[in-house]
Amino acid sequence: MKYIGVDIGTTHIKAIVFDEESNKLIAKRIEKTPVMKDQFDGFAHDPSAIRDCIYRLLKKVVVDIGDASDVVSLSVASFGEEIVLLDKDKEPIGNSLVWYDNRGKEEAEEFLTEETLPLFNGNKVDSSFSIFKLLWMKKYRPTDLEKSVSVVDMGSYIVGSLCGNYVMDWSHASRTGVFDIFTRSWNHSVMEAAELEYTMLPPLVPSGSVVGTIKKDISQELGLPNTMALVSGAHDHLCAAFASGVRKKGDLFISAGTSEAHLVLTEDPINTSTISYPIDQGCFVDDKSYYIMSSLPSGHVFKQWRQLLYKNVDENTIYEEISQVPVGSEGVLFHLSEDLKQESLQGMSYSTNRAVLLHAIMEGLAWKSKEVSQVLSDLNGEHYEKVIVAGHPTKVELWKEMKATALEKDLTIIHEVESTALGAALLAQKPFIHCKEQHIAEFSKYQNSIEIMNG
Repeated sequence: MKYIGVDIGTTHIKAIVFDEESNKLIAKRIEKTPVMKDQFDGFAHDPSAIRDCIYRLLKKVVVDIGDASDVVSLSVASFGEEIVLLDKDKEPIGNSLVWYDNRGKEEAEEFLTEETLPLFNGNKVDSSFSIFKLLWMKKYRPTDLEKSVSVVDMGSYIVGSLCGNYVMDWSHASRTGVFDIFTRSWNHSVMEAAELEYTMLPPLVPSGSVVGTIKKDISQELGLPNTMALVSGAHDHLCAAFASGVRKKGDLFISAGTSEAHLVLTEDPINTSTISYPIDQGCFVDDKSYYIMSSLPSGHVFKQWRQLLYKNVDENTIYEEISQVPVGSEGVLFHLSEDLKQESLQGMSYSTNRAVLLHAIMEGLAWKSKEVSQVLSDLNGEHYEKVIVAGHPTKVELWKEMKATALEKDLTIIHEVESTALGAALLAQKPFIHCKEQHIAEFSKYQNSIEIMNG
């Protein structure tokens, strides 16, 4: 049997096919994620363009595998916070504000008062949450909001376009600001306080739930069997964690990309409203666990400084040069503020060169990772026993050495670079495995390339 996983990422969109019998990815296609500047001069996604891109990728992986008759199901991983407005015909209305766009921040500051904060039932509120994007639309795109009869996340929009049933999984709902993780239900009080119609909120389902079967005309268009099931997906970081074998409270997962997510599982949700550190929490993909997570802008920071210091220099040359810098970066220190929004460099002299600066930035980010991990450990009330790391930076020896040294732990490195898409494929597989323990064990067979980096 085969299962398809789609990863809608900030930079790229990927479609993979996971073959259950061989425990291998047997096909992968990738395209750049289409992004644009909208009429408000902000970054936006055209949901139809995202959908068309995914359909192209699906057609290609079908050709790659030759025989798609035994494709059982498909699921989608995608970024959080971003929302798609749907009209009465379930067609998207206008563009979606990208998850990292600052629009909604001002609305969050206006909305979050002593009167409204208790409505969130002890859950920490982030200005990037979907509720504040809706409030921005209410102010600047009122006609679009009035025409909307439903709102979903981007991944659920793709699943819905394939089967006609539009729902939202718990993990994406956890990033809306309108989801009560204690009851796993919509918080209508927040919508009422925001003067938004709660009827636009879609039905809620756990990740890994069958929500429909592919439409006949689309199955013919894409070359997929008309029996293929569509399964609710999850937030991309959570899919990556699931694919990397995160299953218990003592696991610390680090998903290294543009945003470097640090995640641990909890048995119950906690009150985060009084915590100053940027902490997210929500429902994990296994129907029972919760997660607490903090994300460092490590990839973004590195890319920013690489562009300034090493523009048009290839990656191998960069790492060869900065690897010559000794531990301690000749006394230069890089620091991220507690809110993770301000950067500072100290200890520079007139002789400090670009290699020392970038080395110091990498070291500073590694030590910030240790700080974040300790905060999560304290909140969880348990020391993490295992550190599981996935993502592009794990290909870099210097990065791994710095991370292991800072955390003082052995790192379990997952070499599957498409861990997020694989997580979506495993969610697609989940409803069709009768024994859940078998599902948990199956991935250990897939992990045929795990590295241990000594801390």
